Amino acid sequence: MVWDLLDDIRRVWSSRATWVWVGDIAQWLCAVGAAWYWWSRAVTFESFAVAMLACALCQAGAVAAVVWPGRAAGQPELVDHHRGVTVAIVCLTLIFGLCLGLPIADKVLDEPDQPMAALFMAGNALVLTTFFGLCAATALSSRSSNGSSEQLPEDSSWTDTADTVSLDD
Repeated sequence: MVWDLLDDIRRVWSSRATWVWVGDIAQWLCAVGAAWYWWSRAVTFESFAVAMLACALCQAGAVAAVVWPGRAAGQPELVDHHRGVTVAIVCLTLIFGLCLGLPIADKVLDEPDQPMAALFMAGNALVLTTFFGLCAATALSSRSSNGSSEQLPEDSSWTDTADTVSLDD
């Protein structure tokens, strides 16, 4: 019973689809953290570059889950899963965070310039890194699905457990 539970947990954590979620949620948290930081501070080029870098690293983790060598590298279902999760997170953030957040911040706050700049710049960091992540995942997945996963050596130490995408479970 306990071993089955541990096996299920291991299978979930080693799944590529899980790591797409982890990367995308971490990217969203970086953008929210940047907005939180800029809420009472001026947005500088350096701080924007740090926010972009943090978001890009998290999105790179999600892209790596799609294209990392193995049996499921570049599978269309996994690419579609990455695209769906990433676009859903960004669209919901833009709808609820920016489209609703900016007008509310404008009406509620006495001096809304700084919070509005914080929301706008954090939204830019999220959208730009997402765009590049989606482009990279699409381009690299077509490359990895064209045979690079078969070029792994037979005696490779890479274990490809739970490398299938099952979105129905």
